[in-house]
Amino acid sequence: MFLSQLFQEMDTDGSGTISAGDMKALVEKAGAQEYVSDERINEFFARADQSGDGKISIEEFFQAIIEGP
Repeated sequence: MFLSQLFQEMDTDGSGTISAGDMKALVEKAGAQEYVSDERINEFFARADQSGDGKISIEEFFQAIIEGP
């Protein structure tokens, strides 16, 4: 599944969670900074981090994608 692969690409340490920094690193790696701003990443992260622990689990990631903005 594409979303699982995307999450795994961001989860570079294999912890099962991602940080806003992980998301930003993937955007930079993809050369997409002009399309995805830090502000947009921070907004997504704030919405997705349901537990408030500063990390996004794969479940939180999927839920945020499904719910959309």
